[in-house]
Formats: sequence, C-alpha cells, structure tokens
Amino acid sequence: MAEEFLPGKCEGYPPVSFVIFEFDARGYTPVIIDLLAAKNMFDVLIPLLAHEFHHYYRNQMLVRNNISRELKPLFWVVDQVHCEGVADLIDKRPEIVKGNPQMNAYCQMVKEAPNYLSFFDESLQKMEKDPEKIQKKGQELRENLPQSGHPVGYYMSSLILNQLGRDRIISEVNDPLQFFKTYLEAEKKAGHERTLSMDAVNIMEELLENAVTPIQAF
Repeated sequence: MAEEFLPGKCEGYPPVSFVIFEFDARGYTPVIIDLLAAKNMFDVLIPLLAHEFHHYYRNQMLVRNNISRELKPLFWVVDQVHCEGVADLIDKRPEIVKGNPQMNAYCQMVKEAPNYLSFFDESLQKMEKDPEKIQKKGQELRENLPQSGHPVGYYMSSLILNQLGRDRIISEVNDPLQFFKTYLEAEKKAGHERTLSMDAVNIMEELLENAVTPIQAF
C-alpha cells in the first residue's frame, strides 16, 4: 500500500515498535504505534501502518542540507504538508474513512484548507530579508497549521492526484518544494479560484532552495 505512492519496489521493512504514548502513530525509525490504538483500530491498522511506512521510505529519498535556524519553522511547514498530504492518500481515502465519526473533524479541516493556504500566501509575501522576521513568520505558520499538515496536505495532494495523476505525485515524492508548484498547476487545471499565488511560491522556493536537494528524478 505504501508503494502505491512511491517509485518502484522498496527494499526492506521499517522496524515497528508498539508502545504506550497516546492514541496515535509516528513515522519515525522505528515506526511507533500506540498499543491501545493498534488494539482498537481493527481494519484501519494496516492502512495506518502503510501511511507511516510511506514516511519511512520517502524520508530516505530526501537530501536535507543544513537549514538555518530562521528557516526551520517554514521548512517544517512545507515538509509536513507534503509528507502528510501524500501519505494521507493511503489511509484517508473516502472508502476507508466512510462511517468513521472520528474523521468528521478531519474532513471539515480539509474543506477549510484553502483558508490556511491563503494565510500561507499572505505570510510569505510579508516575509522580509531580516532573519528574525523570517523566523517569526515561519513560527506563526507552524503554530496555525491544522493537525501538523494532514488536512492541508490532503487537500493539495488529492487535487494533484485528480488533475495530474498518481505518476506526477510519485515523480516528485522526494521534493516538497516542487509539490507546492505542482499544486498551482493542478489548481489552474481544475479552474479553481486561486488559494496560493506564484509570487508566494517563488518566495518560498528562494528562501528554501538549499533546504532540499532531490537525489534524482524518478
């Protein structure tokens, strides 16, 4: 299931630890799943594991250069939106979450994702060259990002999937900066009212151009 949005077959399996921490899971190394959550997830446990496995494999494909302190909050937002958005295509599909009342809040946040993207756009365009102000604006974006990027990322990745196809998502799975540019293309093709401007994306790319260097084009 994880390989559906990854380039080719993956070698080896991520280590998984079942621990007691909170009703959640994390795509660390090892992948961790809360023991009580695993016990109560039943048929959605496998898609959740696939979601976390996707993080594990995808993160191995990124080259992250040293990121300056002032840019870390902004990079965190961009990276989270990308990695969670694509992985959510695995375990947040309508056929999987249908009838699950716990997903109601998530679905509502997906609908409200354009509001955050507008805020993201406005914040980027207000960023100045002053490192202290860049860090402050980046921190504001981080603090206001709903559910660590899941709903905003899913909104963006599902639009890309519907408009440009799965192969496009896979080809850029190691490049979070390109993900935002591709979203602009998908938004234009869908004929949607703009939620994100090219000016904002260019600013983001200029600030973070050395944060991620794709290993290769798939």
